[in-house]
Amino acid sequence: MRSNALILPLLLGCGDPIVGDDYLGTPVFALQGSVVQAEPAPVDDARLSLFWIGLDSRTHDRGVVEQRTTLDSAFARFNLAVFNAPPPEALAFDGAGIALLVVYADGNDNDALNADLRDSDAGPDTILGASPTHLVVYATARLSGAGRAAEILGDLEPGYHLFETDDSSCAFARAFDCVGAGTLRKVQPEDAALFIRLESSPDAVMVPNPAVPGPGGSMTEPPPGNLYGP
Repeated sequence: MRSNALILPLLLGCGDPIVGDDYLGTPVFALQGSVVQAEPAPVDDARLSLFWIGLDSRTHDRGVVEQRTTLDSAFARFNLAVFNAPPPEALAFDGAGIALLVVYADGNDNDALNADLRDSDAGPDTILGASPTHLVVYATARLSGAGRAAEILGDLEPGYHLFETDDSSCAFARAFDCVGAGTLRKVQPEDAALFIRLESSPDAVMVPNPAVPGPGGSMTEPPPGNLYGP
């Protein structure tokens, strides 16, 4: 995914820049992991994206966060580096954002995920896979006490974080109908067994399904809240 970050080459006197034109700076957050395939990837233009829950990117002719991503030629490993905070509209959880790690085919070649979480066939792009176990979180300020973000994520410092769940029973295409079932905990990116699973059909793509507080503020009173719902 291309970045539109401003690049300011560092010059030494009248000499050449010490970095190339593609230099984006130091990542503020980075992940790497393996790719598991149900069958060989069907396209050559697969891209890795952060899909922020609550933000429908179909109406935005851009990516939802500036990032550099790499899927190796064998579709066996991936690397993701984030250089900026997500856009304000991605922070749908009281000043925090929660994102899925999604691989998709960029059918209209605009470097943005143009597909709707509620309809895997909507838009020109095709969902190929996702991490069924991990979520990326961004907090603009320290989370604690009341508020939906703190209820779901607990106390959290500002910045990017990685969370892990032990339940992946939720289908991407039907996430609004899922009932949360798993636990959710913060993990260190370097210690996480992070993987993305590619599927033969968008309907088979699974995403994390943690139990979150429902409208009454409880995860124990049935039914638990839905991470992907209102």
